[in-house]
Amino acid sequence: MLKYAMKVFLKKLLPVSFIYSYRKIRFVVKSWLFLPQFVKIVANGKQARLSTRGFPTANIALWLGTQDVLDYEPDERALLEPFFKSARCFWDIGAQVGFYSIVAALHGVPEILAVDIDERYCEEIKRHAKANNLNIHVHKAATGLSGTEVTFENFGATSTQMAVSLDDLVKLTCQKPDLIKIDIDGGEIATLTGAPQLFQSADGPILLIEFLAQHNNTSELKTILERYGYRMVKKAGNNTLWLK
Repeated sequence: MLKYAMKVFLKKLLPVSFIYSYRKIRFVVKSWLFLPQFVKIVANGKQARLSTRGFPTANIALWLGTQDVLDYEPDERALLEPFFKSARCFWDIGAQVGFYSIVAALHGVPEILAVDIDERYCEEIKRHAKANNLNIHVHKAATGLSGTEVTFENFGATSTQMAVSLDDLVKLTCQKPDLIKIDIDGGEIATLTGAPQLFQSADGPILLIEFLAQHNNTSELKTILERYGYRMVKKAGNNTLWLK
């Protein structure tokens, strides 16, 4: 009880940035003490080695209780992974440390774009891709309705960015994805409504999208996707798989 009261008191007394710095130092120390220097992502009979000395990867590895192999969301991965065999272009929207992008690369997907709103995640993905000689392009962006502001909090800091639509990304990258994973903690509705050209097309991409009631109106998400001509075919946890 005293420990809990102290935590509440410190949160009121100290700025969020200070608390984040303390947590970051604690995680870095714990990663050196309890994690191996590298963890593996295994897919398609291949593996990628990820350094745990960067805070974002250490944070996820410690949270998952990783010993040697990083296996993030295995049920959701099982929904998406069969489509990597035929995918030509995969977009990982809300990529974090690039887990799904790395799995896609190990399966030999020719074009991969990892998108995240946070600079630290983007830099971590670039390091992992370079260390493992993986063809993953990284783009720092908030996805949503083009020209609108997106405010987010991550790693103890709050910032605002102008959103870019997925239709804009198609023009910017000269790519049209045939497989997309979206996990952006509340930005899913804006991201879907902001890209009618991509999703209304007859050959619209296969979608794995996270539905969380605390972040989205799930019935509205379903209505939007069904209006685009999608049907839900499978579900795992909070993630659903949609096909045309």
